[in-house]
Amino acid sequence: ANVLGNVGAGNVSNIVAKLPVGNEVWYLLVVPSTGAAGWVNSSAIDLPASDISKITSVSGDAPYAVVSNGGNVRAAPGGTVVTQVDAGMNVKLVSRLADSSWFQVEAANGQTGWVISSLLTINPDVLATVPVAP
Repeated sequence: ANVLGNVGAGNVSNIVAKLPVGNEVWYLLVVPSTGAAGWVNSSAIDLPASDISKITSVSGDAPYAVVSNGGNVRAAPGGTVVTQVDAGMNVKLVSRLADSSWFQVEAANGQTGWVISSLLTINPDVLATVPVAP
């Protein structure tokens, strides 16, 4: 993916999710002072094993994604804004457009709507399980 920026040694960030990719693990970080979010390889992070087990994992077992960058949830792809999602939220993937450019999601509060794919991090194993919207 594209590099969004750098987090210097000793800086503190909130880790909101982990994503196993092959034999690597990536963590979704949110910088509290700016609200910026992005993925960092586990090799760049020093965490005790007891803390790693507390981090939500984005697995291939369920149709969920992590919101990697907050934004609008719309009534239809490109339509009216109905609510917003924040970086670090987990959302259920309900359906998608055939080109996977937009996903219909259900947030933790039960509200559904459409999110552009660039706001989401989706495990590739999950993508194939999300039905294409009629």
